[in-house]
Amino acid sequence: MNHGQGMHIGLLLLVGTLAMGGANGFTEETTSDRFERPGVIADRRERIVRVEAVATGLDKSIQTEFILIGPKSGHDYEAAAISRAAPSDVHAALEFIGLRPGRPYNPARLSFWARGPRVEVFVEWDETDADGKTIRRRAHAEEAIVDRRTNQCLPPMGFVFTGSVRVKQEDESEAYAADTFDPMAILPAFNETTAVLDIPRQGSKEELYDFQYMNGALGWREKQPLVFEFRPARPDGPPFESNARLHFAPDGGDGVAVELTINGATSGPHREAEAIADALHPYLKADTRVFAAISFAEDLALKRLGAAAALVQQLSDRDIVRVEPPPDGELFYRAFLPNPAFRERARRPAQPWELRLRRTENGGLTGDLIRVTRKSDEADGPPEFVEERFAVPTPEALRTVLNEQGSGGLSVILVFAPGDLPYAVLRQFVRPALSTHPIVYFFAE
Repeated sequence: MNHGQGMHIGLLLLVGTLAMGGANGFTEETTSDRFERPGVIADRRERIVRVEAVATGLDKSIQTEFILIGPKSGHDYEAAAISRAAPSDVHAALEFIGLRPGRPYNPARLSFWARGPRVEVFVEWDETDADGKTIRRRAHAEEAIVDRRTNQCLPPMGFVFTGSVRVKQEDESEAYAADTFDPMAILPAFNETTAVLDIPRQGSKEELYDFQYMNGALGWREKQPLVFEFRPARPDGPPFESNARLHFAPDGGDGVAVELTINGATSGPHREAEAIADALHPYLKADTRVFAAISFAEDLALKRLGAAAALVQQLSDRDIVRVEPPPDGELFYRAFLPNPAFRERARRPAQPWELRLRRTENGGLTGDLIRVTRKSDEADGPPEFVEERFAVPTPEALRTVLNEQGSGGLSVILVFAPGDLPYAVLRQFVRPALSTHPIVYFFAE
């Protein structure tokens, strides 16, 4: 299932690799170990990328959303510095020194964590002391911003090389989003799908906007020359990411059993979150995070899928695992963690489609798709609702009705189904709807 979380990004495609060459000096000449395009130079042997920039001159009273933006960006009023290099050229330089882009944060594709190589970023600039002597200063890029909740600079955790998404334009060609559409960010201070690099933690613009301000102590004046230096973080140390799989199946009783596979090693069955956390503990050292794919046995019943999803949520809330997007056509674990209040129409903020599934006399499955409309509020008494029902005896019929009736403005379906229906049956019935209604929640009846 493609399951969004409040942010809709249309026509986004994961970034592919960029064609590039090496360079020597600040020209278009190429050699085997040097790369250069306007404003950026890279050394393959040293594994360093250096990007020329200028400070915007923001003072400490300005909320700051970006540390470094591209030269064509319109967001200089909320950025610490402006690059001379195009964002795609910074991307190409990072690839030149051996880094490969990962995957952007993109809630529309159920990617809630940025993935990719970790990159340390430093800033260098010159100052003149009281004696007129030039002093070279150097700081982590994160020091450009102060978090007013702590009155400290952002932690120097480095950045994740995700690569910007590519976007389809009107002529059907694809463009590198960070070159083409604002904010044209190279280094954001919050999760940004179209940035070249991202922060290695969760933090949306809405969550962080009120707290992150320019660090006036750096003293960067407007148009002051800066050099941003990018290099692989911990190149010879432990990895920042490990890959795991949690497979949920019936445990032979009333619960679920979890088989854990991480970096090729399998353990289990586990039945409690604490047992899984203990098994993962050796992989969580030195700032390594576990990215976990979630899968469900075909015969796992709906009434148990909720318990499985709750266990995943416990691990996610504790940052024991960072949940990966599901494969196409599979259901995201949050589909089985609906808001219980939404069982009642009067407690929903809006009325999405309802899909009511039931067994037929011969043991098959059929359903009704219901459009719910709220009547005008009466002065007294509970609100009243009007139903319009459409028979959907098959998954194909579900798709047909949605095509004919339209989305009604919401890309959500609330599914009410017998608690003993297995995952395979639920997935099969709703799969045709996911292309237009990617957010699906299941309630066991």
